[in-house]
Amino acid sequence: MIFPRILVLLFTSASLVAAEVDFSRQLEPIFAEHCVRCHGENGKVKGKLDLLSVQDTAGLKADPEMLQKIVEAIEYEEMPPEDEPQPGPKVRKELLANLETLMEEALAEKSAFAQ
Repeated sequence: MIFPRILVLLFTSASLVAAEVDFSRQLEPIFAEHCVRCHGENGKVKGKLDLLSVQDTAGLKADPEMLQKIVEAIEYEEMPPEDEPQPGPKVRKELLANLETLMEEALAEKSAFAQ
């Protein structure tokens, strides 16, 4: 019977498609809790990174090099600093996954634009 096979294909294909990163739900709350105190709040901009000026995923993807620096700082646990509240392991892992997805998209878009 062909119908069940089609359903299996649909579910398999749907699970392979990467979900879109939702800035206001998946990134902004973490930035607000763990990052903007030093990177945007009250005009304070350490490391030339103002996360309050970023309004959406397009704003992050506009600068893949900056995005790479953010990923590395979070991945190597350089940020947030030790004396600041830390995201839990699950939150850090999800944040990294979302930022890496955006970085891959940014690099793909940059590569496609260059061609």
